[in-house]
Amino acid sequence: QWDAEKAITFPIDGSSVNFYSYYPYSASVTATTFEHQVAKDQSVGNAYDQSDLLLASHTTSTADDTSITLSFAHKLALVEVILPSDKVGVSAEMKAKRTVTVDLLKQTVTLKDADTEEWIIMKKVSDTVFRAVVPAQTLGAGHLIRIKLDSGGYYHYSIASKVTLAANEINTFSMPDNND
Repeated sequence: QWDAEKAITFPIDGSSVNFYSYYPYSASVTATTFEHQVAKDQSVGNAYDQSDLLLASHTTSTADDTSITLSFAHKLALVEVILPSDKVGVSAEMKAKRTVTVDLLKQTVTLKDADTEEWIIMKKVSDTVFRAVVPAQTLGAGHLIRIKLDSGGYYHYSIASKVTLAANEINTFSMPDNND
């Protein structure tokens, strides 16, 4: 729930007002189109939560409305990595593009293709589960995820063919047991 600091005023002629909202808030956003970039290290502080992107709009408001309902939608992909139960992970990282262009009026998010893939440090959820929020994108075949194990070694996961990470979905990668 959000309560405005000041009263919301409708035009004198009674015409409708459109509401557009996004999360996380940024004071630097001053236009209806802007760039959003996920954090490179989502394991620290609230970087994981601040990397997420939610959009909502309400375009049928009238002066008679006593409340406005905004239904938010996740516009990025959640990547979840699950290790075999006999492994304990210390940290995990994946390579992906980090920046999108947001259009509040259209409620769309477009991957910034000029970006290069970067290593993104994932948030540790448990000894065997790591998560990161990234823009929806297609990742090519090859190295995708590396996990540092408590035993000192690394667990590497490479995909055999391209994978599309879908927005507003949990994109799960369960690591096979036979990787040392």
